[in-house]
Amino acid sequence: MSSTNPRLPKILYLNKDHSLIGLIPWQRAVSMLLNEKVIQPHGYEDVIQIRLPHGKVFPVPTAVILVDFKKPRRKIKPVCTPRNIFFRDKGECQYCGTPLRRNTMTLDHVVPKLSGGRHHWGNIVACCHECNTKKGSKSLQQAGMKLRNGPPVAPSIDSIKLAECRSVWNENWIWWISSN
Repeated sequence: MSSTNPRLPKILYLNKDHSLIGLIPWQRAVSMLLNEKVIQPHGYEDVIQIRLPHGKVFPVPTAVILVDFKKPRRKIKPVCTPRNIFFRDKGECQYCGTPLRRNTMTLDHVVPKLSGGRHHWGNIVACCHECNTKKGSKSLQQAGMKLRNGPPVAPSIDSIKLAECRSVWNENWIWWISSN
């Protein structure tokens, strides 16, 4: 399958009550549409055009809603990964505020590992290469640096999902993103 749109976006995936579940690949959305597990939101016109192998164009909405309600999973703490740290820290260096890219950001242990700092949410922040080099294995006080947003905390799984949706923002999602 190819698309008339060169960028194939993720599709906003909503529960029957319009609460956010997350993002899914467009291929999964097509499969779910064909199997009648999801529907296009009523009155929602934003679609991407997918060209099927036999040449027919299939419109895929950029948001889909489950036909049957999916019971939300119990609230779990997200795994402390570079991707999730990037989303928690809003893609900014936690020392100087420089905008970061996921593929070039570095992670810093606020309390250095050499001083007994552990690898967990409360001790890791996203930072730029320059700040990470400046701080090195020193404490914040020794390096003369401060965290811009106070001590890091573990985010909720919902805040990570929202941050991911905002990172691939589609203006037509505003109603669902702002209400979650």
